[in-house]
Amino acid sequence: MGTDADKLLDSHPFTEVTKAETTAAGLTQIAAHPLYSRAYRKGTEALRLAVDGMKLEDLLQVSPSWGVYETWCFIRVVQTLAALAGQSLQLCQPSAATADLAVSTTLPDGRHLEALFQATFTSESPNGGRCAWSLSRERRPDIVLVVTRGTERRFLVFDSKYRSGRDNVLDAMASAHVYHDALRINSKAPELCLLLLPGQTAVPFLEETSFWGTNHVGTLSEFSVGPQGGHRCAKILRLWLDGQVG
Repeated sequence: MGTDADKLLDSHPFTEVTKAETTAAGLTQIAAHPLYSRAYRKGTEALRLAVDGMKLEDLLQVSPSWGVYETWCFIRVVQTLAALAGQSLQLCQPSAATADLAVSTTLPDGRHLEALFQATFTSESPNGGRCAWSLSRERRPDIVLVVTRGTERRFLVFDSKYRSGRDNVLDAMASAHVYHDALRINSKAPELCLLLLPGQTAVPFLEETSFWGTNHVGTLSEFSVGPQGGHRCAKILRLWLDGQVG
């Protein structure tokens, strides 16, 4: 074990450290390293399952911070949709894509609205009776909203990012571009792909509604316990449901 750790410390990116200090940018770079990421993920999974037999006290009852934020974002989006629809969304079997969780409701005008958590867009072509697919490898965006009228479907994607700071946000925008370019339901691309961010606005132009409408990607900051991000989310969802964004 000690030998493996020594080998890891002698490899990139750890060998690039020249000063004994900790910065947010440095931690982000290390967290993105495949070896570190895999070790962290597997370690967390092991703690969740229990590290010593079936002793319940060994269970880790919480998810990593980003996992908590992803789940919180889905709940908040569903609550917002329920307020806009005037009725709660109920558990359902998703129609467009398989997902870890799906809820739906019928809007006052008769359209069917679904909210999917961790939906799977399979590679190359639709399968399994679902119409969601990816032009490249399999993709799993955090939140997918689908509105259906007859055979016509429109969809929007939110991807939760537990990030802050200009450089980190700009780096995270890669996923918004990938999802916009790669995801399809039938032959249609998502009308809008937004990153949900907990902190204050770091890149103002990515927050502008006009930018979203022109480029179909962007960020929605301050999406946390405070009201600011929640109000903006409700506004963009209302516009999207009315067909005014996308």
